[in-house]
Amino acid sequence: MPGPSFKAFDKNGDHQQLKVLTLAAMYPSKVQPWMINHLYQIEQNGGQNRIISVETEDYTFDEALADFDFANYYWHMGSERKEQLVNAVKQLREPQILKNTCKLLSQSSWPDSIKKKVRHGLNAYSFTLKPDVIHSHSEIAGSRFLSLIEANGAPLVHTFHGQTPVGVPSISTEARLRYSQAARAILVNTQFAKRQYEALGAKNSNFVIIPQGIDLSQWDFAPLPPPVKGEPLHILTVGRIVEEKGHKYVIEALKLLTEKGVNACYHIVGRGPELSNLQQQTKALGLTNKVIFHGVLTGQALKQQYAQSHIFVLPSLKGDGQLWEETQGVVVQEAQASGRLVIGADSGGIPESIVDGENGFIVPDREPNALVHKIIDIVNAPEKWQAWQQAGRNWTQSHYDLKVVGARVYDVYKNL
Repeated sequence: MPGPSFKAFDKNGDHQQLKVLTLAAMYPSKVQPWMINHLYQIEQNGGQNRIISVETEDYTFDEALADFDFANYYWHMGSERKEQLVNAVKQLREPQILKNTCKLLSQSSWPDSIKKKVRHGLNAYSFTLKPDVIHSHSEIAGSRFLSLIEANGAPLVHTFHGQTPVGVPSISTEARLRYSQAARAILVNTQFAKRQYEALGAKNSNFVIIPQGIDLSQWDFAPLPPPVKGEPLHILTVGRIVEEKGHKYVIEALKLLTEKGVNACYHIVGRGPELSNLQQQTKALGLTNKVIFHGVLTGQALKQQYAQSHIFVLPSLKGDGQLWEETQGVVVQEAQASGRLVIGADSGGIPESIVDGENGFIVPDREPNALVHKIIDIVNAPEKWQAWQQAGRNWTQSHYDLKVVGARVYDVYKNL
């Protein structure tokens, strides 16, 4: 049956089968591969999924995923009061849901303001499901409904997805402290992300570091040989085109490489507010025929762009504690898995994703000269390319394969 559908967990399955209720700000959504991968692995490990969210957007699940719980049994509560009321009335017509909701509300603490009381009452039915674990992928939604989560009684797991970008709503330090302490486990993808969340005010005795994984079956290992004389060196960056990603420093490095006689092209995949500035910079430096802006690429087109590139660069910048900073950079794993040589900036969690000199390289952020020297070192060592490329693939297989990551998350659930 097609979603959305608010449905109780199946009681007829294996009594040891884990039932996981996932809470999201928006579901389904086009920009949540991390969460979709979690949900997929829950079912691959024999568990059941149900998902509730505040909002939703038009989304069509892949045909290969159509029979999974997470493609059918999800429900959005609504972001506006009218929508919340309509959705609540739909569900509370069912006598058992009404009975369970009244019981849940009698056991929960109520917020102080009238506005929050209304929201609390209208959305309470969503937490009458009986999971073994509640996994929140949204700090705002998790904090907003924390008293209902606590009344439900299932242990709470939270995944920290990184610092909220400037301009995007967040929660207070006090709310973050209460919410993080209520969780039985907090999942982060790197040690850097743990430090970042703690610096924002989160406290918990059970931080678990599990990286964001990738489906290696979707990334063919297709390394390129070094370019021969006269062929261009193709350099690639994939990601949002925003200032914090540091694209402009790669363009500066490309200018220096050109002046040193290195025939190189820089491919930029993505979109964002910094695009016009990068285009102006490219024109000013006389690089319009060497910098190619591809826009957003997905699926086979994205994989093809990886396959046509020699070196992948993730030049993300260090933050100041207030601005967004890369916690992992899953594009690094995509590049390594497909056989690209990877260079990452020494910012955020990127250094934890690369063993410098073995399966990739680390350079200082904001330093085009350092990037130039590293690229020239790589070009001048063609005999090492195969070993570096294979090491990158092996690294992703052992640390970032979805099966490995999914099993680790499932172990967290079972040991709560």
